[in-house]
Amino acid sequence: MHMGDAMIENRNWTASLINGKIFHYDPVHDENATLTLQSEPGERVRIYFVNANINMPVALHPIAGIWDRVYVNGNPKNVLYGVQTHNVAVATGDMLDIVSPADRSTNNAIVDHTMSAAMRGAITLLMNAPGVDPTLGRGNKILLR
Repeated sequence: MHMGDAMIENRNWTASLINGKIFHYDPVHDENATLTLQSEPGERVRIYFVNANINMPVALHPIAGIWDRVYVNGNPKNVLYGVQTHNVAVATGDMLDIVSPADRSTNNAIVDHTMSAAMRGAITLLMNAPGVDPTLGRGNKILLR
C-alpha cells in the first residue's frame, strides 16, 4: 500500500506528536524529557494549538483543570468560557487559556482525550509552582527543566 493511502485511511500510525515529539514536555511519561511547561500558581497560561492531523479531531483536555477561555479559530471574538474538553477540528488552530489555583502548586496533564492518541504521545504537562523565572516562558522561550 502506498504511504499516502495509508495516511488518508488512518492506518499504521504509531505516534501522536506535540511540537514534533511524543510526550513532549512530559517528564512523567518520558524520563528523558528535557523541557517542561511551567507557570506561577494563579498565572494565566495561553496555549496556541494547531491540529495538523488530516483525519482526526483532537479532544483537548487539561486533567485536573478547566479551560478558562477558548478562542475558537484564534479569534478573540469567538470566546468560550469554562470549557472542560475542547474539540479542535482537523486543520484548525485555537487559543486556550488555563489559570491554575493561586493558593497552591498544581500540575495539569494536557491530553488529547481521544485516549488512543494520548497513549501514543499526545500528553503534555503544565507544572504550576512558585519561583518560576518571570523572564522565561514568554514568546518562544520554553522553560528548561
